[in-house]
Amino acid sequence: MGLDLRLHSIDVVTLRAPLALRLRDVGDTSLVSDDLVVTATDLSPAARRVALRATAGGTWTATLLPGMTTTQALDPSAWSALSRPFEIRVQDRRGRYLPLRFTTSLPSADPIAWPDFASLPLAVRQALPPPGSDVGRPPPFVPLFPSIAAAIPGSRAEVRAHLAIAEAGVPAGNASYAVMAVSVGGQLRGVGIADGEGAVVVSFPYPLLPTPSPAERAAGTTRFEWPVSIAVFCGRLAVRADGQPPPLNDILAQLNRTASQVLERLDGLASFPEQILRVGQPLVLRSARAAPHKPSSLFLLPA
Repeated sequence: MGLDLRLHSIDVVTLRAPLALRLRDVGDTSLVSDDLVVTATDLSPAARRVALRATAGGTWTATLLPGMTTTQALDPSAWSALSRPFEIRVQDRRGRYLPLRFTTSLPSADPIAWPDFASLPLAVRQALPPPGSDVGRPPPFVPLFPSIAAAIPGSRAEVRAHLAIAEAGVPAGNASYAVMAVSVGGQLRGVGIADGEGAVVVSFPYPLLPTPSPAERAAGTTRFEWPVSIAVFCGRLAVRADGQPPPLNDILAQLNRTASQVLERLDGLASFPEQILRVGQPLVLRSARAAPHKPSSLFLLPA
């Protein structure tokens, strides 16, 4: 019997999931689908929870939500009547990203969008999603913000700091969950969130490298560097006893506040000056302190 080499059609069956979530690194918008614990908890008194699983394409899904029957889960036309609030939580087993939580209505026929994106300042909406995105529409993903334990790829800049509050010239606690924005040449390039201890890293692609002069090429002294400025937005959000962060939309809503004054010196009132970012070198920001104390934190006055 000869080998049958004829082409045969393959049936493709598409099933709609009542929950679909894409998580992207805020620094380069790459999908993150490994080593995360992602859950959805029904906010009704029953507080039932379901664990999400990542598909091969990097989308986190649940095929059945608490309180849904299998028949309802297979019928998207019935989902609007079942809509109710769920809390989504994300935890990184490897500690690369900060914990994340937010509330959304489920089931939904569309992927979960960035919560309260439209309320962010225009400069933030232009800088963070992929280039060319519609700044008037929430991106169909939720951002993950790196922790200070993250290994930042060499193709990206990194700006690090420990943010702390100053009152009357003395330290007055960590700036927990404050937001730090980094601009290069007056253009916002990246945003980072401090953890509960005030530690923050902002990561973003380097700007276009300048063309070295012939003299620099001949001398082999080419240095790629840019002046950067920072702004810190601190609403003094509370640290919860269970260690969970505030909701993502509450954290990012701080960007609509007046920026806090960042201090050049702990014992002064002068503002923190521009710094120089160099290729391949993390930029660590610190306010100066009077001797014999060594500088360790970037201090700010609450707005």
